[in-house]
Amino acid sequence: VYSPHRRARTMNSNKLSTLLAQDISDPSDFPSTAKPLRDLDSAVRCPICSNYFNGPVSLQCGHTFCSMCIRDTLNVSSAKAQCPTCRHPANEGQLRPNPGIEYIVGAWIESRPSVLQYSRKEQSELLEEPPKKKRRISPDIECLAAPTSPRKSPHSSSPLEEPTRSEPELEDMIQCPICSRSMRYKSINMHLEDCSSSPNDQAATSAPMSKTKGKPRSTAAAWGQLLGGPPKSKGKDKERDFDDRLPKLSYDTLKEKQIRDKLGEHGLVTIGDRATLVARHQRWTMLWNSNHDKGVERRQKIGELRRELKKWEEDHARLLKKKGDTESIKPDEHLKANRSEFSRLVEEARKSKHQAQIVVEG
Repeated sequence: VYSPHRRARTMNSNKLSTLLAQDISDPSDFPSTAKPLRDLDSAVRCPICSNYFNGPVSLQCGHTFCSMCIRDTLNVSSAKAQCPTCRHPANEGQLRPNPGIEYIVGAWIESRPSVLQYSRKEQSELLEEPPKKKRRISPDIECLAAPTSPRKSPHSSSPLEEPTRSEPELEDMIQCPICSRSMRYKSINMHLEDCSSSPNDQAATSAPMSKTKGKPRSTAAAWGQLLGGPPKSKGKDKERDFDDRLPKLSYDTLKEKQIRDKLGEHGLVTIGDRATLVARHQRWTMLWNSNHDKGVERRQKIGELRRELKKWEEDHARLLKKKGDTESIKPDEHLKANRSEFSRLVEEARKSKHQAQIVVEG
């Protein structure tokens, strides 16, 4: 007999087995003697998902979370928009990317395996090391500490050495740390205020000015490289960059066709009813903006975001179907549908009990 409850238990059991088989990192991986390492590993994890910060953003109160985690939390309609840690009122407008934390997390993830291996090895050596035998010292013997610094020869009559200069003199020639040009020490501060990023840029400052921008062409190119690519061309090139965040929309004021057009701008699926379209665009906005919160080198490609959106829709539909199946099962109806099966099981139980009594009496 088909039982949705039994099928659900089987699915949950399979998911639990898969979860247990995964190698999930945790601060407790480090030995108990390495408490600072445990604290460090815990400090670079999101308080919501307990994983390492992914696109970390900070609220006005100063607490940091994964961009997607906090956006999900703030967008739950049944919950009050507040910081999960300190309960201070919060909203998405307060979110600010935290590139410093993102860099620390990346460096820690890269170095964690070797640090963990070393800490475990150190602990095992401490456990295996035999206790050292203590030597007994006679109470009649007095230990005198030897001088730690060498004595100067009494015959030494050399004059005191001149202290080493910690800073160059004003007329000394030094090298600019940015463009590597040589100049006098007294002129370095004034030079640094106008110095470009390389020696080539120094010559480029005299290049003709751009008629449209009013800036040297080399400067525009340098800014383009710094920001992760060449300057944007005209037109909506959504496939190429994440320069702009997506604003939150008031869907009640938009027609269904307008919502479909918004989805079409990003190459997303435009089929489904209005509720599906709204949920899809809301999720896409969160995925897009949370990806924008990451450093340029850590951002996902748009194709990867689309795959994440597709997986979210499939998981969401599966949860709704499971919820519908559970709610559709009423105790009375389930009892009627399986009455014959229950009667058979009761009868078998009675027979087994009767046979057991006969064996005992015999």
